[in-house]
Amino acid sequence: MDRQSYTSLKRNEHDETAPVSRPKELSNTWGYIRTKIEALIWILVFFFVFKRTKIVKELFNNPQINELFLMIFLIAFGINFAIIVFVSLVVPYLGYEKYEDYSPHITPLGSVIMAVGFFSLIIAIYPVYGLWSLLIVPILGMGFLMFAHFIPLKGNANSLILFCIFTGLLVYGRYYH
Repeated sequence: MDRQSYTSLKRNEHDETAPVSRPKELSNTWGYIRTKIEALIWILVFFFVFKRTKIVKELFNNPQINELFLMIFLIAFGINFAIIVFVSLVVPYLGYEKYEDYSPHITPLGSVIMAVGFFSLIIAIYPVYGLWSLLIVPILGMGFLMFAHFIPLKGNANSLILFCIFTGLLVYGRYYH
């Protein structure tokens, strides 16, 4: 291996101690493996919380659920789904390679709507789960996002597949849980 294929582990530019180095390929491989393991742990925790809380069944059957905030969450989810479809299907069909070229404000809009949905879901399930809802919703959110690590497609198709997985989990939780 040549000198350029090693990455230096110096703490900063002025560190005069002897640098410890390792091959970049090995560093990238271990980083990749560590990222996949972390994603798998999030997914396992997601399924544990999903099964133990029976959250979907509670959302649609428990009279204690705050229905106003549940509706706000579902509307925010629907709007974000529409944004994903727009970015994944419509913008490429119109001939733009980057959706920021066609609609630069779509990312901040989607982020604000996602935050509104996130907090609305916490408020909606708070009467049932109490303070646990502050842990349940972030765990379910992170676990859901980590599914993307194991989808073999690149690009915008990942987002559509993630929303299909989410919809499948909702149907499973509603009717078969």
